[in-house]
Amino acid sequence: MEEVSIVGIDLAKQVFQIHGAAADGRVLFRFFIPPSLCAIH
Repeated sequence: MEEVSIVGIDLAKQVFQIHGAAADGRVLFRFFIPPSLCAIH
């Protein structure tokens, strides 16, 4: 597995997206999480 250099989090109303990228910008992983599974306090 390659080293993740960049982590991004998108907190939209319908779905949360978390992604990781290598230093050259290639996406290594991307997860979509419904807001109902997350709790922000």
